[in-house]
Amino acid sequence: MKGKEPVGSANWWPQRTWVGISISVEATSTELETSSADSNAVVSPFTLEHLYRVITDAGYTCEYDVAEPLVHGFWNDLEFYFTVSPCASWLGISSIWEPSPDLPAEIGSFCLQEVCNEWNRLYLQPAAYPSAPEQMTNTITLHYSAFVGAGASDAQLLACLHRALDVSLQAHHQLQQIVLHAG
Repeated sequence: MKGKEPVGSANWWPQRTWVGISISVEATSTELETSSADSNAVVSPFTLEHLYRVITDAGYTCEYDVAEPLVHGFWNDLEFYFTVSPCASWLGISSIWEPSPDLPAEIGSFCLQEVCNEWNRLYLQPAAYPSAPEQMTNTITLHYSAFVGAGASDAQLLACLHRALDVSLQAHHQLQQIVLHAG
């Protein structure tokens, strides 16, 4: 409709600021401003080597296994695995939840499937599924995925790492309670 203004102010979109990036959206244009002096804002193609450097530069300890290929490290005594999809578009961050010794040893795979369904119903991330149900293991794999196909800056990878660790550690803590209620 020529000559008509959108309902409300033309600047109704709020100004948002993320690490090193300021996005301003108006009714007629989009501006993306990045600070060229901020090396954290430089987007480069994603590789596990890049992720390894970001993790170690942040002061965390991890290992990069070129043969697998994967990066793995421990946070809160839990091992996390970082892998990249064959198309190099997705970063996968996984960990294995194991029931504590005070839970009944006879937890079955059906119970674990119920626990995973309950977790996935309540929470978006990480996805939970029984680990190797055909081997009758009483473990749950927690998997967090992030799109990295367009590349990522150091700050974006660090934010992704922190988000994945945060929701995964939350899952490790809360799955215990869900198992107690399901059993």
